[in-house]
Amino acid sequence: MRTVPIAFAFDNNLVFPAKVCLSSLLLSAADETFYHIFILHGSEVVIDETDFRKLEAAYGNCKIEFRAVPPGLFKDCYEVRGITIATYYRLMIPEIIPEYDKIIYSDVDVIFREDQGKYYDIELADDIYVAGVNCAAFLDKPCSERKAEDYLRTSPGYIYAGNIIFNSKAIRAQNITALFIEEVKKKHRLQDMEVLNRVCKGHILRLPPAFCLTPGLETKTQTRRAEMGDIFSEEEIEYAFTKGTLHYAGPKPWNTSLCFDADAWWTTYRKSIFFDRTFMFQHNQKQFNWWKNISLKKRIGLLLRYFIKE
Repeated sequence: MRTVPIAFAFDNNLVFPAKVCLSSLLLSAADETFYHIFILHGSEVVIDETDFRKLEAAYGNCKIEFRAVPPGLFKDCYEVRGITIATYYRLMIPEIIPEYDKIIYSDVDVIFREDQGKYYDIELADDIYVAGVNCAAFLDKPCSERKAEDYLRTSPGYIYAGNIIFNSKAIRAQNITALFIEEVKKKHRLQDMEVLNRVCKGHILRLPPAFCLTPGLETKTQTRRAEMGDIFSEEEIEYAFTKGTLHYAGPKPWNTSLCFDADAWWTTYRKSIFFDRTFMFQHNQKQFNWWKNISLKKRIGLLLRYFIKE
């Protein structure tokens, strides 16, 4: 049995998807994997632990701990696009979880489809602070035309922040979290993602796309395959489609059916101990009523945007 530490950070608004996310993690675990799960939350937030304890009892291959982020740590941080302070909590993981020298972090709008042990086993050199998946945003024309402060997004080394591996030992040794805290005060449109890439530039290991397959990345691998070949191999791309971790960075499957790979989320939900047929019925009824009441022109437009554009 090997222990794989993994951290999540959220508030009470995301408890429901968090339970489904953790269910997918445990359902896809290898027999020899034991997950030490950490849940980070604000010191002023009280999260009901009852259902999370049910996960421990149901699967037996995990231990779940709750860790409070020190109050006032991000009081001056920049907030935009309705994303709360909790998005910055990941930046403090090496300090808040000192018992591990390396740890995986994941957002909770995620479905795991394979054991994460093989990613945790990836060796991180002393000069690597973080590992993640290239977001390929440099392929977007608007990004290449943005002002100089967004220069990092034009670089092939820019990674997603929703699924990453921290080299906590190196970060603590170099006091990198102090740089994170200073950087969050600046008005970065992409918040924690921009902070992470700016501070860690030159100290980032790029991982295969299966570690974090977002709608944006999936779109590019389907519509701009030749260009993506400069970043990922054909084998890596195909593997991501079948086994990759699905990160719903955009529309959420529990809110709308107009979402990439929504079926994977609902399949996991049905398999989880939290499955509620009434909730699923109400969701489907809501989606049906929404479609029934919009014009044909709008339906066609939505479908075209969904299937063709990112």
